[in-house]
Amino acid sequence: MFQPCYFCDEPSNCLLYYNGFYVCYCCRTFELPIDYNEQETGVCEVCFENATLLTLPCYHKLCLHCCKTIYFGIATTPKPLNWREIEGPDWPFVLDENDERIKYDEYQEFHTQWFNLDNSYEKLIRIRNNLLSIRPDWMNTDTFLQYEKEELYYHCECKMLEKAWEEYNDNKFKGNGSCPFCETSKRHHCWNCFLEKLI
Repeated sequence: MFQPCYFCDEPSNCLLYYNGFYVCYCCRTFELPIDYNEQETGVCEVCFENATLLTLPCYHKLCLHCCKTIYFGIATTPKPLNWREIEGPDWPFVLDENDERIKYDEYQEFHTQWFNLDNSYEKLIRIRNNLLSIRPDWMNTDTFLQYEKEELYYHCECKMLEKAWEEYNDNKFKGNGSCPFCETSKRHHCWNCFLEKLI
């Protein structure tokens, strides 16, 4: 089951829970690699709210909301559905059989060769229909043709949702990615954390 990351908002199944909030692998490893277990309650010196504080690698402390605003951004538009939140169709054959694995590989090659997923769903179906005469018979069964329609539709939906998610992120209100007290940048934080691991 996917949960949204507190910082980037993206749903993921690679989350860790830290006393009230989830952080995804990318955010905790690359975007802001700090010890999220090191928390204290106090007044944030940026927003002056009494809240949970996190310690940055430069040892200044910010509340969760200010960390999110400065390093990741706060949404200014409604959050769209993420592509991870929709399900694609199941492969219609049993993959633990050798013959069916061969079919799967064969279709992946066919899919890569003929289907440009930048095309619309309608155009992809037209392309598919024009290729029926050159495909193996098993790809033209009613069961597989229905699977293929659902699979092409799923890919088109994912493409649309990825674009909507990019626009959602681009419209976030975001700080400059630096500590407001010493202006140590996020990149510097990451470098410091890397050096500390080497020591």
